[in-house]
Amino acid sequence: MQMFRESRNKRGIIKVGAVVGAALIFMNVSAEPISARYTPAKTAKLETEMNVSDANMTVITPKGNSINNSDYVKTVANLEKSIELHNQKIILNGDAAEAILVCKRFYTAEDFDALGLMKVKVQAKANLYLNADETSAVIAAFEDTDSVNLLFSCGESNFYYVEYNDLYRGYVKAEDIDTSTLSASQLEQVTMVNRSRFGAMAEQDVYLWSQPTGIGEMAAVVEGGLPMEILGVQEDWLQVNAAGVCGYVHADEVQIGRMLEMETDSEGYIKSARAEKELQEQLAA
Repeated sequence: MQMFRESRNKRGIIKVGAVVGAALIFMNVSAEPISARYTPAKTAKLETEMNVSDANMTVITPKGNSINNSDYVKTVANLEKSIELHNQKIILNGDAAEAILVCKRFYTAEDFDALGLMKVKVQAKANLYLNADETSAVIAAFEDTDSVNLLFSCGESNFYYVEYNDLYRGYVKAEDIDTSTLSASQLEQVTMVNRSRFGAMAEQDVYLWSQPTGIGEMAAVVEGGLPMEILGVQEDWLQVNAAGVCGYVHADEVQIGRMLEMETDSEGYIKSARAEKELQEQLAA
């Protein structure tokens, strides 16, 4: 139901937003991401590569003068593996701005859909929490026949982030979910994909440029509060997809978060699904 409307800008730049009819705003996206594990922060500079702390690095030189020295090759392989594990840990557990620095691939909505993750059973009377905390607000209580789509594991917090009834996203205690139908590798893959899908969001309207320069042609004006899916990084610029329009936005102008969480509002509703539900209720009335 997303659509474009012309900007009042004399240059005729399209404005990307989410609108339903004349009165209903399709996405109420002024709320902060619901995850208590991540507070969005402005990023002054983004780089496509991250150097692991020099203090923990050892300069490696081949023994003798042979680049094919087996000890050297093994040492380099071990070092590369340790860096990869370090980067994966950041992607899975670090905040989104940090994870972007080391992410080799930005997963998209198509990757998310391609997983085809089966539903898992939830115990009756278990709660769907707004945050990964039992003292958090309860979004919904499950019935004895309910199941959820598992989105990612929260690791040490002993919670899973799930989608329920195509309307809510929130947290369920690991002990309340039956994951026996999923293998460990499936859980790992799902967690990696869904925690590596990043979004950017600005409080005010922001320009979307056709090139990562800030000069030249503008692709669109993106409404404040609309999540833009991050596809890549070029120095200080983020390549994003805003409601189907692709372009570049400067990192200083947006906040960065997990896309799955940015797509929800402060009550745990999926914004687009809630807007659709409210529209149908209005039409029925």
